[in-house]
Amino acid sequence: MEEVKYRLAKGRKLQAMALAPDEDGHELKIVQQFELALALPDNQMTEVARAIRPRDARPSATQPVPITPGHQLRLFGGSPDPADASHFTIPYELDGQPGVIDGWLGSDSLVLRPRQGQPLASAAEPTWELLAPATAPATTPSPPATRPASPR
Repeated sequence: MEEVKYRLAKGRKLQAMALAPDEDGHELKIVQQFELALALPDNQMTEVARAIRPRDARPSATQPVPITPGHQLRLFGGSPDPADASHFTIPYELDGQPGVIDGWLGSDSLVLRPRQGQPLASAAEPTWELLAPATAPATTPSPPATRPASPR
């Protein structure tokens, strides 16, 4: 007999792209892009099912296992900042609590940074540990101290 384990992990990534018309003005091209991984507590590898079967048995259909959805993240349409042409905001809800992701578009960079949570410096890619906000987000964002070089 052998035991087969089925595991599941969730990953969430927010990808932003700045587009501009080409020289002819007929098509759009990507001029900047930025991908931000969002780490929530439910992103850990979790066992969702187990099956025990004879070693020489062909894999059979398994019974569906109910999987809880975990944290509910909803993103809404972004808005430009009327006071700063380089700044925009993307509202979201995490488990029904409001939050905001700030974005900055420069001539050579695009940056996303949530107002809640904290960056994970140990991650290989830009990753933000997103926490459900305890209160409503502030209305005035603080720009990032440094903007990363644009991806090439």
